[in-house]
Amino acid sequence: MKKILLLLMCCLLPICQAFALEADGVTACLDSSLVSVLSEASGTLENLSVQAGDMVEKGQSIGNIKAEKVFATCDGTVLHVDAQEGQYLNDTALQITPACRYIVYFTAEKSTQTAEMCQIHIGETVYMRCTKDATHLAIGYVTRIDGSYYKVETTAGELYVGETVYAYRDPSYDTNQRVGKGTVTMPDADSYQAAGRVLKMYVQEGDYVRKGQLLFTYVKGQNDDVTAAESGIVVSVSGQTGQNVNEGEILAQILPANAICVEATVSEEKAASLRRGQKATIQFAYDQYDKVYSGTVSYIASDSSDDSRLIRITLEDPLPYVGLTCHITIAE
Repeated sequence: MKKILLLLMCCLLPICQAFALEADGVTACLDSSLVSVLSEASGTLENLSVQAGDMVEKGQSIGNIKAEKVFATCDGTVLHVDAQEGQYLNDTALQITPACRYIVYFTAEKSTQTAEMCQIHIGETVYMRCTKDATHLAIGYVTRIDGSYYKVETTAGELYVGETVYAYRDPSYDTNQRVGKGTVTMPDADSYQAAGRVLKMYVQEGDYVRKGQLLFTYVKGQNDDVTAAESGIVVSVSGQTGQNVNEGEILAQILPANAICVEATVSEEKAASLRRGQKATIQFAYDQYDKVYSGTVSYIASDSSDDSRLIRITLEDPLPYVGLTCHITIAE
């Protein structure tokens, strides 16, 4: 009886072994698996730190968009701060009241100098005196010249808004040095705009600022940081440091680590014995440690090509490399 059982087991052994399917494969991915890294702001791309073939982690910073810097255009006091760090804004971020107490727009009317001598230059100092009784005096400098008039901002003195004053080149108020006539006005608060996400505010309400002082920085979009959208391997980089980019522009593409599968072509006869969900073992030719990877049959082509079918196996331990050759064993 024992001899009969032993004989039956020897006959069944080749049949059991026939259920193990072996094939050579290669790691691959579908194009639809690629994840694009988009610029979240418009501006100059800086510090791009990756290239094709690099491994990245999700959320890893791979570059940034240069921030826009806003500087004070005059001395003055911060009147209002209407923006907060991190806020997306397309409006006034802050206002500054100029240090000059008055602004006077002059024309050459009542000038006693010749046309040649009456040439006014930006930055030139002028001395002002009211036309009514000469009791209101002020000093200022020319900040703008526009055709027939020039603008003067006062730095010292006392005038009345709405009164008429003469401008002189000399503090003696010599009639021969008179270079114009104008009306006194109050300076408007200067508004500073932001069109994007405010990154950092360097001043607060009540601060006194100097012309050229940094007020705030912002980025033209949602975020200045360029980060990896997925963990995986960088397969292409379309941006470069110093390049001007637009919000939404593709800067790089990443192949997610879990998007790699193993593909193989098997005969119709072998494909007929397979089903989705079957377990498989994979061994890569490059692996010096002879590690065996596990996977699952996830795709069996419904149509054949040259009497063979394409199958795909999803790896349990993702490998972010494409084109690696391997040997597959699929057991029943």
